[in-house]
Amino acid sequence: PYSEGNALFTKVVNSGPIHAVVQTRRDPVVEGFGFGFRVNLFGYFLRTDVAWGVQDGVVAQKPLWYWSFNLDF
Repeated sequence: PYSEGNALFTKVVNSGPIHAVVQTRRDPVVEGFGFGFRVNLFGYFLRTDVAWGVQDGVVAQKPLWYWSFNLDF
């Protein structure tokens, strides 16, 4: 993941006659934190989670919501 050829580190900018290739160094490991709720209702699991991502030490301003409806196994 730390290779120079990794697409995570290269951004191509085309703006009219200007063509630029910008190389940046970012940490390919992304963390996150959050919390969730679980309910067992008639043998089904209802789950709701909310999480914030952290990349390069910066916490995302907008959380991601996840909903799930599953059977018990």
